[in-house]
Amino acid sequence: MAPEEQISNELRKLMNIEYICIDKHCEGYKYPSYVKNGDVRYLEFENCTFDMVICNHVLEHIKDDIVAMSEIKRVLKKNGVAILMIPIDTDLDKSIEEKIDENLTPAEREERFGQYDHVRIYGKDYFDRLKETGFSVERVSYSDELTAKYGFMSGEEVIICKK
Repeated sequence: MAPEEQISNELRKLMNIEYICIDKHCEGYKYPSYVKNGDVRYLEFENCTFDMVICNHVLEHIKDDIVAMSEIKRVLKKNGVAILMIPIDTDLDKSIEEKIDENLTPAEREERFGQYDHVRIYGKDYFDRLKETGFSVERVSYSDELTAKYGFMSGEEVIICKK
């Protein structure tokens, strides 16, 4: 979900996997032909379809993130792995977020969350949310070399969730 070009290019080279990309197509963005329109809250796949799901910097855009996390878990096979990357402020114990019934303007979101289309700033409770959804969670740091090769954000951890 929301495939990063560098990661997609590497995965698309592999011959022994089926790689499906989705992103919620928004006006003003151009998507490669291999990226299907989809919504992480309502995945059009059967239960237990995937060995792995990569969801990169999506959940901070979705008010009902628990629904999205549950949907990702639903489509994973038994013992499947999800890499659920988000920006996180590790100085925050609790995430700051727009309430479900709140409708902030893009300017208000930018002021509160640092980006016009974000609905939260995740804190350390992100890991508890994942566990409450039924995932086991592992946090992995990576090298500067991998950051450059795959377009990761410097200092960010890889969040590995297992079903």
